[in-house]
Amino acid sequence: ALLLVITKVQIIQFQLPVFTRFDNPAAVNPTPIQQLTFNYLLLLNSSELCSLKMNKNNTKLWNNVGDALANEKNFERTLKYLLQATHPDDTGVHMNVGRTYKDLNRAGEAEESYMLAMSLLPQLFLIKK
Repeated sequence: ALLLVITKVQIIQFQLPVFTRFDNPAAVNPTPIQQLTFNYLLLLNSSELCSLKMNKNNTKLWNNVGDALANEKNFERTLKYLLQATHPDDTGVHMNVGRTYKDLNRAGEAEESYMLAMSLLPQLFLIKK
C-alpha cells in the first residue's frame, strides 16, 4: 500500500484532485466544511490507485492521473490515461482528450474530441427563426 501512495505522489506531484460542483458539492462550500472535506479526502486518497486495479471504469481517477501527467508535458502518457477515462457522456474528459491531441499536433483527432464534447453540452439557448 505504501508503494502505491508513493507512486501516486510521484505522478500527481503533490497536487490535490480538481473537483467541480458536480463532482463534490462540498468543494464550493464555505469554511470549515470545505477544509474538513479536503482533509477527509486526503485520508481516502491512498486507496485511489488500488481502485484503478479494482474498478477499471473509474473515469474521474483516470482523468486526474492524465491531468497530472499533462502538467508534466508528458502528452503521450496523458493520452493513454485519458483514453481509458473516456466515458460516453463525460464532456470534461472529451475536452481533455481533445486538448491532449492538440498538444500532440493531431488536429483532426482533437477536433473530433472537441465536437463530441460540444454535442454533449446542454443547449443553453433556443434559437428562434
